Amino acid sequence: MAWLDPDSSAEQSGKWSSVAGGVARPDGEAPDLRPRIRPGGWYLFILASLAALVVVGLVQRGRPSAAPTPLPSPSRTPSSSAPIASPTASATSAGLPEPIAVTDLHRSLLDVPAGWDLYGRSADGVVRIELARGRITRTALPPLSTGGPVSFVVGPGGAIVRPMDAVTGYFVPDGHLPRELDRASMPSGPVFPGPDPAHIWISNIPDGAMVLADFNGHRTGPVLQIPQSGGAWPDGRGYLMFSDIGGTYEAGPHGVRRITTGQVLAVGPTRWLTGECDDRHECTTQVIDRATGARTVLSAGRRDLNYAPGAISPDGKLAAILGFSGSSQSIHLLDLTTGADRQIAVTLDPSNFDSTMVWSPDSRWLFSTTSGRLSVIDRNGRDHKLAVSLPPVTQMGLRTQ
Repeated sequence: MAWLDPDSSAEQSGKWSSVAGGVARPDGEAPDLRPRIRPGGWYLFILASLAALVVVGLVQRGRPSAAPTPLPSPSRTPSSSAPIASPTASATSAGLPEPIAVTDLHRSLLDVPAGWDLYGRSADGVVRIELARGRITRTALPPLSTGGPVSFVVGPGGAIVRPMDAVTGYFVPDGHLPRELDRASMPSGPVFPGPDPAHIWISNIPDGAMVLADFNGHRTGPVLQIPQSGGAWPDGRGYLMFSDIGGTYEAGPHGVRRITTGQVLAVGPTRWLTGECDDRHECTTQVIDRATGARTVLSAGRRDLNYAPGAISPDGKLAAILGFSGSSQSIHLLDLTTGADRQIAVTLDPSNFDSTMVWSPDSRWLFSTTSGRLSVIDRNGRDHKLAVSLPPVTQMGLRTQ
């Protein structure tokens, strides 16, 4: 299941200073971490945005067979003028975590190409894991002044942490101190990955539509009209879908079209997985080819799943879905050709509504946050534990180069 915009004038002039706790702000401004009253205007988005977190972190996605609508040339992600900093005396004396801490293991953590970086959001910061290199960078963040949903999106040069409430969010540049987001450019509401890694969908206040922007928050268009009553979440290839009267719809480069009158169970760049029931409530699980619209009945019966759509591998062969069994929650790998259902032996926390699942571009690995742990699952269902100590993470994203 993105964003960033420091104050442009301060960025261009280089007037950034570090403060205790590791947050860069324009010179002359004291850090402002006061709680703010949450407006109620975005409560209609909360449920759907929780769902969006399943896929919102994916930056490198399999692409549709037809290229998306051409986009304007993206602006370059601004680089931070602040160097990698050591803890200040005031920060260490106050018992705060180091603003930036780097651990270099000098060995590969997973058999993946160089340049594949896994990002996780913890309660007090962001961790970047360079899988092939074996280097882990932890960047501390101030406490977020919210108890509500948070968008976490990885892009060129870093990650964005943006609460949906009208409170402060941050861009965390690779290897540099975090910067506060400009709330004029990055307003409250959900943020989603765009059709390419350099673009994002942000809220177009006050009408609730979603508009395409670069990672500075500069609008580049187009605008997708999303009913506020239905919310929105990623469609698996850089556009959005929403629920409304009559079913679930896709909003993309060719306008709006209905996906199903039933339930979307999983999304991917080439296929949908849906649950359909007829007038007599006889239900089936169906696979829909996104290029042709052709439907294949995969299995009979109803699947009781989590609040969020699962993730279909880029090759279209496997769907990772979150399922319920009584009061427990589990990950299932569903073969979209045979219908075989394989339950993964990982522990899930049913109270964690930020669980994230992301496929690697080669469909070999499924990355997931499960009960605060980053899990790496191969396509055969085996759990590969990363041999490194990490803080508990609730959200995750993958960047490939």
